[in-house]
Amino acid sequence: MNIAILDDHTLLLEALKSRLESSDGIEKVFAFDDPEKFLSDWKSLPFELAILDIDYGDQTTLNGFIVFDELKKAGYKGKVFFLSANLTVFTLQKAIQAGAAGFIGKDSSLDELDEAFKYLKTGNMYIGRSLDALARQLLTRQKNTELTLRELEVIKLLVQGLSYKDIGEKLFISPRTVEA
Repeated sequence: MNIAILDDHTLLLEALKSRLESSDGIEKVFAFDDPEKFLSDWKSLPFELAILDIDYGDQTTLNGFIVFDELKKAGYKGKVFFLSANLTVFTLQKAIQAGAAGFIGKDSSLDELDEAFKYLKTGNMYIGRSLDALARQLLTRQKNTELTLRELEVIKLLVQGLSYKDIGEKLFISPRTVEA
C-alpha cells in the first residue's frame, strides 16, 4: 500500500513517514507539510490512503476537511484517515460526515496507529480510543438537534465565508470555541 501524509509539524511528519516505511505492507510514503503543494501534486502520486491533519496553522486558509473535499471533487477514490490534535465533537462529526476511513488523536500510541491500519482493511471506520468520550457525546447530541442562538450566529458567519479566526475576533471568542 502507498500512503500520503499531510501534516504541518515536521518532526511528526518525518517520524511517521519513517515508521510507516518500515511497516509491513507499506511500499511508499509521500510526505507533505504544505496543503497547497499536496493538492497540486496528489494526482501524480500513486497512493491508496491519505493521512491528513485537520489544522495546518496560520500559513493557510485550508484545513483537513477542505483538503478532503477537494480530493473527492477531483476524483480521489482512496481512503482518508485523520490524525489530529484537534479532538472535538465537531471535528469527529465532520470526519464521519465526510466519509473518513478513520480518525485518531495525536496523543495515540504507534501501536494504536498500527491497529487502526489493520482495522481499515476490514472496510470499517476506525475511531481512536482517545475519541471514545467524544463519540458518546456525539450520539447524545444527535438526539438533541436544536441549536443555540450563538451556534446559529456562528453558522451564519461560516456561510459568509469567514474563517474560525475571523469569526472568533468578530464574536470575541477563541477560534477553538468557534470550531466547537
